[in-house]
This record gives sequence, C-alpha cells and structure tokens, in this order.
Amino acid sequence: MRKQSKKLRRYWPILSCNRHKKRLLEQSNRRRRKREKDPAGSTFQIIQAPQVFSITETEHRVEVAQFLVRLRRRALVDRKPLRVDFRHTKKMIACGTLLFLAELDRICRATKGAVEVRCILPKDKIVAQVLQQVGILKLFGRRRRLDESGFDKSVKHWQFATGSCADATEFDSVLGDFEGKITTQLSRSIYKGVTEAMTNSAHHAYEDSRNDGTGIVDEKRWWMFSQEMDGELYVVFCDLGIGIPRSLSRDVNVSAGWRPALAAFMDRFKAHQRQPTLIKAAIEIGRTRTNKPNRGLGLPQIVETVDKSGKGRVIIHSNAGAYFRSPGGKANEILIQYNQSIMGTLIQWSVPIETSDGSHGEKSEH
Repeated sequence: MRKQSKKLRRYWPILSCNRHKKRLLEQSNRRRRKREKDPAGSTFQIIQAPQVFSITETEHRVEVAQFLVRLRRRALVDRKPLRVDFRHTKKMIACGTLLFLAELDRICRATKGAVEVRCILPKDKIVAQVLQQVGILKLFGRRRRLDESGFDKSVKHWQFATGSCADATEFDSVLGDFEGKITTQLSRSIYKGVTEAMTNSAHHAYEDSRNDGTGIVDEKRWWMFSQEMDGELYVVFCDLGIGIPRSLSRDVNVSAGWRPALAAFMDRFKAHQRQPTLIKAAIEIGRTRTNKPNRGLGLPQIVETVDKSGKGRVIIHSNAGAYFRSPGGKANEILIQYNQSIMGTLIQWSVPIETSDGSHGEKSEH
C-alpha cells in the first residue's frame, strides 16, 4: 500500500468529516422526499406565500391575486397536495389575510381532506402569531404552537367568525365584547350593516357561478374579522361570490325605475372606472332586485355609520373595483379600478370606540 503523504494525513480528518456531512444531508433529503409523497406518488408542490398580504396597494394586490390563483388551481383543479411557504412573509394585513383565509377554508370544505394542504412556518414571529390567532394554522392541520398570552397587542384582539346565513349569534360572538364602548347609535348601525352584509351574501353573492375554473358549486358562506386597536373598532367582512359589479350588471329582474336610474348614474362616470362606479351605484341608489323596503340598505348603512362617527373610513373591494370613503361625504371618496380581481367582495370599516364617560379607549401598542 502506498504511504500517505504528510499533507494528505493532515487534511484527511477534514475530508472525512465533509464526506460524512454530505452523506447525512443526502439521507435527510431522501427521507424528506419520501415523507412528501402522497399515496398516488406525487410530491407536494411548494407555493410561495406573498411577502405582504394586502389587496389595497397595487404591487401587493398582484402578488396576492397570483398566489390565490396558484392555490386554487393546485388544490381544486389538479387535486394535488401542496405546501404554502410562509418563510418570506413579513406582514399580514387584515384585508389580504381574510381573503386568503376565506379561500383556504373554501378549499378545505370543498376537498373534505382528500387533498393534503400543509404549510412551512414563517420566520417572522408576528406573522406566526396571526396565523395561529385567526385559525389559519388549524386549517393547515397544525396544532397551536405559541403561548397566546405573549401575543403582540396588534394580534391578540383579532377575532374571527364564519357562517352561511345571517345569524345574530355570529355577530355577537365577534362584536359582543365591545358592548358599552360604542355609542348606542353606532352600535345599532354596525349591527344593521353587518347583518345586512350577511343576508346579501346569502341571497345575492352566490346566485351564479364564480367562474374561477374550479367547477365548484359554492355554499353561501361569509367570513369576518374584528379587532379593537388605537381606540377604533375595525370590522372586515368577506364573501367569495360573484361580486357587486357583476351582480348589479346582470340583474334583469329589477323594477322598471331601477334600470334607467342605473344607466343615468353610469353615464356620469368614465368607462375605465366601471367596476368601482357600480359599487358606488349600489351605495347611492341602495336598492336590490327584491325591491323590499328592508333590504338593500347594507352598504349605505355602513357608509352612513362612518360619516356619523366623524372618524374612521370604509373600503369596499369587489372584483376589480374598490371604493374608499372617509367622513366628510362624497368629497372624501376615491374610486379605483385594479387589473386584478379578488373574485368576491370584501368590506372593511372602522368606527371610534368610546368608554362610558365619552372618551376614546386607550390606544394599544403594536
């Protein structure tokens, strides 16, 4: 046998150690690939979650919309297992988070466990807290990992509810904690606005196919967040129906006086803002195809609540349109036409919270 040189004897332990590490890594990769095989032999597809879950800023909206398309296609069209990778996610804004939760819940209900949907946990601790607080980890089949008593103040007050009808008990489960902090008039307005949004979701949002390529007949379901922060009550409500612009445009069973009013209203606005203009029309005309005096008041009621509060704002996203309104009337409204549709309707609004002595609640830190 050839005698080893001094140089080789010096570096041999290092080479041996590196080879051992390489073998361990290869074994680990083989075990991981084996674990990620489903019974049919397909591996999980990793879908990168957006860095920021928001649908207000155009850049983030594009990322969220594309992410949701990939999620639906993989789970509901291809019926293949997937993993959502949250390692690069930095912010979970209420609007984008609720829209994602609604889509994920829809996937889980439609597949009934036949498609395995998992996640790779985030590095950001606040993102991890949000995923646990609102129940997203539970939908991924993950157990609660974090001590909720140590949650950040911007997270721990988030509350979530979902349902398939206008049930007052659902409203109470989310907003009941604020009784006595909101003025009687605003409390009544919020209650009417939320319950009307629930009812509209059940009666109008799902009256036709969503046209998302999945072929699923959806149940008439809504999803809702609420949170108290910085002396204000925030409410976010979502459905995954056909959207206000499409519902208003296709409604042919309306009263004789409704269609001319809509046509005259639309003539005053530019064609490239058609979808947000239809949202504005739904607010200002305030009617529905039922023509019942107690119906069709949800959006006007919500906008009126914000105007009366003197603080806060309302944002209505529906398909590719968005309507922004802050106190002060029509002078403080903005209409935006996006290129990406959220394929549903999401309403978010805020009103001030007052204590019994009339002062605003203590601001929370975050």
